[in-house]
Amino acid sequence: MQPCWGRPTPSVIGRAQVNHNLAIAKAAGGKVDKIAIMYEDTAFGIAQSRGLRRAAKDANTEVVMDESYPLGIIDATALVEKLRASGAQAVFPVSYLNDGLFIVRTMRREGITVPVIGGSAGYVRRSRRGSGAPA
Repeated sequence: MQPCWGRPTPSVIGRAQVNHNLAIAKAAGGKVDKIAIMYEDTAFGIAQSRGLRRAAKDANTEVVMDESYPLGIIDATALVEKLRASGAQAVFPVSYLNDGLFIVRTMRREGITVPVIGGSAGYVRRSRRGSGAPA
């Protein structure tokens, strides 16, 4: 994927997600050794997952789950159960807004509290910032 109007490519965004979150963990006195990657099986999801994988490899961080799912997923239970079984300390979902909301809601319903690091497609929305409502 080529950059558009100076925007970073999805793989660059994925790389930045991992690098910044590992740096935050280190600054807080912690360490993230195992991550999970779940991504939609579109060009966007595949490209961003490449950056996540590369950054994890460069940082000697184990990818314990690397799973694609169909855009418009209608049941995230199996995906979330794989996350639970993986032992990941953080999860990087690459989703458009509706899928991301669906996955996070399924995680909450199943009692999974692994930190979710969403870097695009609606995980942080200006209209919800500071409202206390989940993005």
